Amino acid sequence: MAELTLTAFLTLGGVVQAPGGPREDPAGGFGFGGRLVPFADEDLNRCMTEVVDRAGAFLEYRLLVHPVVLGRGKRLFPAGGPPTTFRLEDSRTTGSGVAVHTYRPAGRPVFGSF
Repeated sequence: MAELTLTAFLTLGGVVQAPGGPREDPAGGFGFGGRLVPFADEDLNRCMTEVVDRAGAFLEYRLLVHPVVLGRGKRLFPAGGPPTTFRLEDSRTTGSGVAVHTYRPAGRPVFGSF
């Protein structure tokens, strides 16, 4: 059976909206499209894979985090989703500063206090 992997391009603030260009997703008046372009180097090109979209079935999350904060936009995990923890499987950084993290779901979070 094939595993489903979600690959997402997001900012440090968690925004996933319109990484490839200003006309990609201008919903809600979003004017920050195309932030991926300045970081597209050979390292990033090697990390890019096709995004497979099947709700709730992902066994692996590959997050390409661009060192940018936009302050608004659509988020990878919107408010109201189920609390989930993740286990880091792999991490590296491209020459342009994009952090590439691979996570697998690891169950529900455990909470405590100091």
